[in-house]
Amino acid sequence: MKQLIGFIPTQDKPNHHRVKNLTGDVITIENNIVEVEFSIIKSKKVDTIIVCYPLNECKDYFVSGDGVKRHGLNFREFCTRLQGLYVFKRGIEINRWELFISNIAISDILGRNSKYTTKDRPVQFNYEFKNN
Repeated sequence: MKQLIGFIPTQDKPNHHRVKNLTGDVITIENNIVEVEFSIIKSKKVDTIIVCYPLNECKDYFVSGDGVKRHGLNFREFCTRLQGLYVFKRGIEINRWELFISNIAISDILGRNSKYTTKDRPVQFNYEFKNN
């Protein structure tokens, strides 16, 4: 199944749901529109939202199976290696998908002379993965 890392498109529409730092399942690709389903866990309840993206902006955000690899890791492996840490650069939080797409290595984030700082997340996140 093809998946897409959520992102904010350059031309937002008033009724467009903004989604970031999530990976969702691609439902359809028609008429240059990509429809993606995201599962969000809120207060131990799983909610589903569907977001439509312009196809021409999706190229760098598609993942499937092993998916796109950066420094030998796919997106899920990259997130796992970060062990749920918040990552900051100059005091501003940087999302994991932004780090992954920007081709930042784990060693660049966690290294001794890193320009990034990290902070433990206060709550362990639960992720639910579907196998189709």
